[in-house]
Amino acid sequence: MKGPRRMPGPCPDPEFLAAYLDGGLTSRERTLVEQHLLDCCKCRHILSVAIKSEDSVVLPSKTDPS
Repeated sequence: MKGPRRMPGPCPDPEFLAAYLDGGLTSRERTLVEQHLLDCCKCRHILSVAIKSEDSVVLPSKTDPS
């Protein structure tokens, strides 16, 4: 069983930020990321780009065209 994750280094890695966006962090982890985002414009920019990219993804239709 894995222990609680920590933010590696001064900034969260991309996997940690992705988990933040997906709601996959614990309450404590989410608080750590949010506190970090208050002071880190680099990470805020990364999240902003990720959110914009997510909004522009077009998913294929589940209906079969044939």
